[in-house]
Amino acid sequence: MHETLSDYAQLLVCLFLLVEGAGVRSLDRLFRKEVVYTVE
Repeated sequence: MHETLSDYAQLLVCLFLLVEGAGVRSLDRLFRKEVVYTVE
């Protein structure tokens, strides 16, 4: 049972990252040369 919950959580995290991306804290954003301004 414990392994099933862990696999399910990992699947949900992968789906979330596919849909939303890594966001502001991603390494890709740190290495990007252009400046992107966001309104929060």
